[in-house]
Amino acid sequence: MNSENQYEEDGTGESSEELYEHHRLKADVGQEILRIDKFLMTRLPNVSRSRLQAIAKTGNLLVNGKPVTHCNLQ
Repeated sequence: MNSENQYEEDGTGESSEELYEHHRLKADVGQEILRIDKFLMTRLPNVSRSRLQAIAKTGNLLVNGKPVTHCNLQ
């Protein structure tokens, strides 16, 4: 790998790098108590509940700066 190309190609001429979206959400004052995955599904309609659970298991879902590993957090 040369220093100018940081990503390997996957044979199709495209980068094999996965893209990730970062979101910062804030619950409203008086928000009803919901599981974190159900709350996020209302805010991120294109993300499945199983995908949110997988993201949590990898430690990439943070609440107040701390990783959430189970979506049963309310």
